Amino acid sequence: MLKNIWGDMAASNMTIFRGTLILLTVFLCLITSVNAKERVSLYTYFDKAPFIIDKDNKRGLSFDLARKLTEHSSLFRFEVVYLPKQRAIERLDKRGAMLWINPLWVGDKSQTKYDWISDIINDSELYVSPDSELKYKGIESLYNKTMVGVRGYNYVNLDDAVAQGKIRRFDVTQESLIVDFLMKKRADFGVIGAQTFAYFQRNLVSTGSKLHIVSGYHNPFTRRILVSKADARLKQELQSWFATTEWQSLQQKWLDISINQTP
Repeated sequence: MLKNIWGDMAASNMTIFRGTLILLTVFLCLITSVNAKERVSLYTYFDKAPFIIDKDNKRGLSFDLARKLTEHSSLFRFEVVYLPKQRAIERLDKRGAMLWINPLWVGDKSQTKYDWISDIINDSELYVSPDSELKYKGIESLYNKTMVGVRGYNYVNLDDAVAQGKIRRFDVTQESLIVDFLMKKRADFGVIGAQTFAYFQRNLVSTGSKLHIVSGYHNPFTRRILVSKADARLKQELQSWFATTEWQSLQQKWLDISINQTP
């Protein structure tokens, strides 16, 4: 009887060992598969919602996109790299892509210098204010006002008036801080992207009641993905993924798809 017990235990242990070995083999195969893929950098200089929520914990649309692309591709492993715009552009001589930009912002109006994944996000430049009575009736309606923007950003419609001292400008380090600045009424208006403002309206209950879009000003634009021409396979991989329903799922999670839609 004792012999049978030891035999049963040995058989049981062997079964557990084999099961563990199979799981370990599958795990190692998965790791090998991921590591075998070529690394591709997805550069971005937008440290703002909904594109980046938390860099340390990799939360936001940019990080979700990188994960989904990696799952989809048999060739590439995608990683988000946060860099200032000029440094990112300098690295695009090698394989890589830059997220959420427009050809006009990188001097490629004809879209010949780089490859592009076009018109994937509708966005708009907004003026936002704690004053619900503030209206935009031309640049003169903002004279003697204080604006808040992001350090290093150019605001074509406002820069001349700021340079002439007709509008006072305060700068913060990122767009999310504009909301805090305005809610504390430390400026008359701020410049913020519609997708960013929509995110805060959805996730900060007090934003909707304390801040208002300045009527009369509307500057729509589209965000695209710039793709280096160094590796033709990269654009093909991106295009094949954007043709799936996965992109629609990410849009529903992170974006306001009603922005700039024609009624």
